Amino acid sequence: MRSIDKTYKTSEVAKLIGIHSNTVRMYEDLGLISKPSRKDNGYRVFTDLHIYQLKLARKAFEVEVLQNGYRIYTYEDIQRLKVIRSLKCGNYPLSAILRMLNKLSEHNEADINEVLNSPNENEDIISVCDKLIISLNLAIQNAEEILEMLYEMKRKYSNPPL
Repeated sequence: MRSIDKTYKTSEVAKLIGIHSNTVRMYEDLGLISKPSRKDNGYRVFTDLHIYQLKLARKAFEVEVLQNGYRIYTYEDIQRLKVIRSLKCGNYPLSAILRMLNKLSEHNEADINEVLNSPNENEDIISVCDKLIISLNLAIQNAEEILEMLYEMKRKYSNPPL
């Protein structure tokens, strides 16, 4: 049996990975990480293997392509979603909202009213396609990193020394 150098509590794992403790438990329930052993008091005991598995799962969920799967939202994403919701409640079309968000990304001091109310027939589809290409390239990069992580996990954790 392989000797384990370090063990972690759920809260330690969550802090290391940058997620909530409930997310660690959810990943276990979903089978995205192997079941940790438990202490007599029922507390989970995580190892470096679990850390690798969690990093791998997070990397796999990092890119959202065509709006499928889970997404990790940042504070800035939440702020943008609030703006989108407010504008949708104001009956602005999604194309105008997208145009405004794109313009604000380029220039913080853009005239929001002018941008919302002056459509360009080609800019929205080009912007969406550009974002899709960027997202797909990031997905490719993440897939390559996931493969490297899998090879590293295999090297470290398969065929343990006797």
